[in-house]
Amino acid sequence: MLRETLQLALPRALSKSFTEPSICGLPLRIERPKNPDFGDLAVNVSALSKPLKLSPAHISEKLCPALTEELLHLGFEVTVLATGAFLNVRFSPFSLAMILTKRLATPADQLGHCKSLSQERVLLEFVSANPTGPLHVGHGRWAALGDAICRLLKACGASVTSEFYINDVGVQMNHLARSLLLRCAESLALGAFPTPVDGEPFPFYPGEYLVRLAEQFIAQKILSPAQIEADFNTFASGQDPDLTPYRAFAYRHLFAEQQALLSAYRVHFDIWQSEQAIRDGGGIEQAMASLHSGGYLQQAEGATWFQSSQLGDEKDRVLIKQDGSMTYLLPDIAYHREKFTRTLDGLPYTQIVNIWGADHHGYIARMKAAIEALGHDVSRFKVLLGQLVSLRIDGESARMGKRKKMLTLQDVIDAVGVDAARYWMVMRSADTHLELDVDLAASQSDENPVFYAQYAHARCAGILRAATEPAPNVDAGKWAPPVVLPTVLEAYLSSLTPQVLVEGLFQPLADDKRATDALRAVILKLDALDDWVLDAARTMSPHLMTQYVSQLAAEFHGLYAVCRVITDASDCTLARLALVCLTQRTIASALDLVGVTAPERM
Repeated sequence: MLRETLQLALPRALSKSFTEPSICGLPLRIERPKNPDFGDLAVNVSALSKPLKLSPAHISEKLCPALTEELLHLGFEVTVLATGAFLNVRFSPFSLAMILTKRLATPADQLGHCKSLSQERVLLEFVSANPTGPLHVGHGRWAALGDAICRLLKACGASVTSEFYINDVGVQMNHLARSLLLRCAESLALGAFPTPVDGEPFPFYPGEYLVRLAEQFIAQKILSPAQIEADFNTFASGQDPDLTPYRAFAYRHLFAEQQALLSAYRVHFDIWQSEQAIRDGGGIEQAMASLHSGGYLQQAEGATWFQSSQLGDEKDRVLIKQDGSMTYLLPDIAYHREKFTRTLDGLPYTQIVNIWGADHHGYIARMKAAIEALGHDVSRFKVLLGQLVSLRIDGESARMGKRKKMLTLQDVIDAVGVDAARYWMVMRSADTHLELDVDLAASQSDENPVFYAQYAHARCAGILRAATEPAPNVDAGKWAPPVVLPTVLEAYLSSLTPQVLVEGLFQPLADDKRATDALRAVILKLDALDDWVLDAARTMSPHLMTQYVSQLAAEFHGLYAVCRVITDASDCTLARLALVCLTQRTIASALDLVGVTAPERM
């Protein structure tokens, strides 16, 4: 709110101080000074120097009185000082108390929420793992990122549809069916499962999960042992038997396991879109017809080519090979064509967003070319690339896939829990490599970022319990009454005014600069929640919320170290408990936006 207030006051102050109309639209950077002696917020006016042909120091000096006046008009008592290229703004205790009372009056589940993105309709597709095996650690990162982005966008008023694309048809599904058949044959002692040969393609899934699945297939008598043996002999002769039972069974069980794990991971999808359904609905034929009508198809070398090089791709792409089979690109084009024709509440989506693994970087240009060739606005299409995840286990770093221990998302969740897994997965920007330290993530240590954040919330809850619940008096052998009755605290919060907060929070600390600075730091960070949420939503960067909650936790722990909450003065205790209440609610809100719980005891 304070930053927003300053942003509102600046254009009016500029128009009062200078005659050049063009400068009012220039963005001025507002930041929080590292040294609290330089104020609560600072405005850098350097961007105005060139158009005004004045030194930054002269600009800030001239702008200072007008900005002070504008902020006073908005109801904020401030001190504005010109320091070189900066305007340093310090809000009065009463102004800070105004912020606290307003935020305390906001419902806890609405803290950080706004309507700034209410015109946005976003279709966000993420994870979209093939239903051919367990979700790996990379899927876990994309799942946490995608779900947190959905939460952030919704918190800022956007309408969001989350989607999982199921690649339930094609070559990989046939590989899965054959792999299950061979595991069934192995279980019945009909033959050994193949082993890969260096340099040769290996069209099977060797994971141990198929051993378990084969045992279930046999136990449930999906096919008789005699039929499995006949199918195995047919395969051994170089031909495929009817793979339908194997394919259907493996798909049904593995996809159900993926769905159950994602649900336990607190990841929600509005739509589970089947590739088979798009094919059955004529999506392939419709996409080909659209490309043909636009003049983007070419027959060459016995294959059908998409002339994507005309639209920014590095080369043309094969859609239908010489043998009549489709490449992966064609169903993907059909899928994106279908997405661009959808509406939400009768209106088209403003953004079609995909989260892909970093290995899909080269796929972006050809997909953009296809979207443009289909006649859609490619500016509505956005791809977020999730970089690789590696694990540090027992002090050793191992990139996913190079180590047999703990490769799956389920393994990581079993080791560190859902909260730690989700927090770690989003605490770095999606476009940077992430190393998840399994031992640290599972620890109850201040060095563990999620524990540090959650402990701040638990500390707030503990303070409130200590103040409002009876306590045992060991010496007297009885229970002491609570310091503050819960009803008294509730009444205090419901009737709170800025002046009461000033008297309870600031006045007792008037001669304690260290505690006053710590108090101001907590209030400013509490007030900044809205800005952080909106920035994280606009840029689809959930890691900003982990930065925010980590900083707020640090500010609160710092205040707790220098300022007792429960004192002999009831007005002071109540005011500080009010601050603790708001801190607890704010931490809970910030954690919820990245899908992490806020425990009250740790």
